[in-house]
Amino acid sequence: MISDILYSILQILGSTFSIIFLLRCYLVRVKVNLQSQLYVFTCTLTDWVISPILRITAFKLNIQLTCLIFAYSISFLLATFYWVIQPNQEIATFYSAVKVIEIIALIAVLAFLWILSWIVNLLTIVIIVFAILSFLVHSSPNLSGLYITVSMLLQPFLIPIKKILDNKITSVRGSANIDFSPLLLLFAIQLIAIVNDRVIVEIQKTFLTIA
Repeated sequence: MISDILYSILQILGSTFSIIFLLRCYLVRVKVNLQSQLYVFTCTLTDWVISPILRITAFKLNIQLTCLIFAYSISFLLATFYWVIQPNQEIATFYSAVKVIEIIALIAVLAFLWILSWIVNLLTIVIIVFAILSFLVHSSPNLSGLYITVSMLLQPFLIPIKKILDNKITSVRGSANIDFSPLLLLFAIQLIAIVNDRVIVEIQKTFLTIA
């Protein structure tokens, strides 16, 4: 019971920090204004980890790679703890080399799928914020900076969808010029989330069968 509560707390904290690391990585990737509120916010929450690593590491890591490493490391540690607290695990249990490799592989895959799940959640939040800001920015000019930043985050995903819409259903859209690309993107990532969640459940079931 206590281990389950501890795991839930760690899952919330770990996923939150991983999302922040992933967000900072992507903000650098799309080359947002380094003075933007969103980028400054992510730097404030992650610099205490990122800056020392960049200074002391013997490898030439950039901010993007460092953020990705930290995000995945958090997910891997959470997946490891999840396996440890399974009811069929015993501290004194010894495994063969093959079994150890199997366990590590499952933990690594689960960690990756959790990262994918958090990315989907982050994208969902960004789409919702983008939709809200698109209505508010005209009446509240002070939101224009945040709107531009959020728009930059979505453009790599929206541009291909817009091209498909322009090429395939121009006649349907007509003169209304309604942009359905955010809605289609939201629909697509929710489909990914459904498939990803099912795979996660199957892997978690597999943990219970490892003795």
